[in-house]
Amino acid sequence: MLRSPRSTRPRIAWPYWRSMALVKLLATLVLCVTSSYRLMSCVFCEEPNLLSQWRTYGQSGGYSIGLDKDALGHLHTQSDVFSVELKKVIYQKHHQEKILQGVIDDSVQGFENEKIKGKFKDLTPAAKDYCVRMSEFLLQRLALNQAVRFKHPAFEEEKEWRLIAQPRPLAQPMSQKDQRKALDEVEFRTSRGIPAPYIQLLPKEDVLPITSIRYGPTLEGMRVGHALDILLKKHGYANVQIEGSEIPVRI
Repeated sequence: MLRSPRSTRPRIAWPYWRSMALVKLLATLVLCVTSSYRLMSCVFCEEPNLLSQWRTYGQSGGYSIGLDKDALGHLHTQSDVFSVELKKVIYQKHHQEKILQGVIDDSVQGFENEKIKGKFKDLTPAAKDYCVRMSEFLLQRLALNQAVRFKHPAFEEEKEWRLIAQPRPLAQPMSQKDQRKALDEVEFRTSRGIPAPYIQLLPKEDVLPITSIRYGPTLEGMRVGHALDILLKKHGYANVQIEGSEIPVRI
């Protein structure tokens, strides 16, 4: 990553440095998440009736819940510690690399600014070390903010979106007070015998922005649809479209 000007290592060409920085950046993203930085995500699929999704998540029936995309971006947490943003998943590897390379190039351009270099030169050794650490932190945060959208090309048919909740502010580590507030929002559920942390996202209105519910392949479509209609009305949901999957049940 970025090194202090006091380093005695030989200067290397920027194109090579940028290439190596990209590799190191990817290798340190996990460390960034597992330290004081906590990022949560919830995944959605553009396709409401995808066979691979029913096979994976709805073998015993299951439901595909349609949500208002614009309203998802307005979900919030109980405190102001987390910011929430809806992001489209990127599957193409060349596009992923281009985005991360852009993060590095923008950072390098800032460090090459003559004003910044002049001010950095006048700092004490301790202040220089602090600036380098903060620069690394910010670069990791900016890169992770993009990398959270990346996924292997094999999953491209899913056309995913991710709702990302990440700590504020982006440009500096969380204070101890905010870390405490963030931890207070974390709850746990059991997933395959392992504690899985999560946070609750709250809608602006009293109900979630549900627009449709599609039930999975079943021989009991009429009964399922009727039960869903009653359930939605009981909890105050109106104008929600209910329909079944057209995929035939395998007998």
